[in-house]
Amino acid sequence: MSVAGYLVNALLLACFMLGSVSPFLPLGLAWRAAALAALAFLAGELISGPIAAPNISDAVGEAIKALFMMAIATAMAIRFAIAAALKYLTLESLGLFSDARPYRWVDYVLLAAIGGNAGFYITIKIASALGGSSGGYMLDISIAVAMGVMGVAIAFWRPKHVWLPVGAAFWVSASISFYGSWQTQRIIDGAEKLAEGRPWCLITPSGWRNRSPRIDDIGFFSLRKENDGAHLIALVRDKNNFVVADWSIRQQRFNKSTRGAYGSCFPQTTHSRALLENDIEDQVFAIGAYIFSVPTELSATATPEVLRISAVASEKNRVVLPRGFKDATLSFRDPTPRIPRLSKPLSTLSDFSELDVQTMLRGETITFSGMDPKSARHMVLSCLSGLFSERRCNVTATGTVETYTFSLPLNELKNWSEATDEIAALFDRLKVIEQ
Repeated sequence: MSVAGYLVNALLLACFMLGSVSPFLPLGLAWRAAALAALAFLAGELISGPIAAPNISDAVGEAIKALFMMAIATAMAIRFAIAAALKYLTLESLGLFSDARPYRWVDYVLLAAIGGNAGFYITIKIASALGGSSGGYMLDISIAVAMGVMGVAIAFWRPKHVWLPVGAAFWVSASISFYGSWQTQRIIDGAEKLAEGRPWCLITPSGWRNRSPRIDDIGFFSLRKENDGAHLIALVRDKNNFVVADWSIRQQRFNKSTRGAYGSCFPQTTHSRALLENDIEDQVFAIGAYIFSVPTELSATATPEVLRISAVASEKNRVVLPRGFKDATLSFRDPTPRIPRLSKPLSTLSDFSELDVQTMLRGETITFSGMDPKSARHMVLSCLSGLFSERRCNVTATGTVETYTFSLPLNELKNWSEATDEIAALFDRLKVIEQ
């Protein structure tokens, strides 16, 4: 169990103990114990964070915690109602504004707990705001030192009910920042342990776009924080299979993922050295059983099973793919052909001029499917509706282990077989290593 896990369990235990006894304590101590229980619960929730892939046991656990807190709140409300009915609910009975101050030390603990929760929340917000920057370790240490200095400086303030919660907020933030400053090394060590000598690499996902982070991108504050999905992925290559693990910022460790990778990268046994030497290649990807190197003239998005390339528009070179292709996709997913139910035989298609223009103008799709006798690929051509001058046909060519997908201009439709060969040859030229 991680440090965060032990801390969360300790806080939940404190919440349970304080909450259970609070309704039976003297009124002044009762509400303080209930408040401390609520703060312990809140701190535990802040540390544990949202559950990435909740299951039934997680849902039951969350429901039990919610019911317990509701029960304590109800018991305290009944206790206050009885005290009010008996005219016992006074400032003196609550231990407020009394010269005797019987619960002074409990108040100090309560103020420090309030400040500690605030410090944790503020640190989360700072980390979220700085996610995607490139400060790395130095940014973590700088924030830790700044927060620590502010915490010491605030200790000279008076009175205590002002400096104690504010100082606690700074001290908690400084502690978290200092602990988080070792995240970079923990990530490298965790990935090496996960890989067990196999090639590995890191990905910072953002939708289907992804990149391999540099050493300054994986600091505690610098690491990009995703609201939905993984913050950082370790991709380990095991022959033709991949092991995927998500980095947990709160737990400070990799957890094996069951939802797959959001992107791909270039697995190497020496990736830790590549990180330290800033020798990371963004346009090199592990796809299926191969390593692909995509030139900068092409835009690429990838997962361990799919590589999609598209032409990069520029003033000098607006289209770099042959025959006016806009983009093309290579997939190593299940290559079972998907044959549309109302498709026409591929043998009936010879030229786009023979397509039923009136059918296309009505917004209907004309689909052809069949086997290419030259390449033994199963072909599906879907000619879509739209303005005639802009219409294109989506081509899906399924081989023994791979599937090519691209769109073909109508005036090139009769050359669908040659176009598929060109796309296959283009992807073959991008292969640099077969694993």
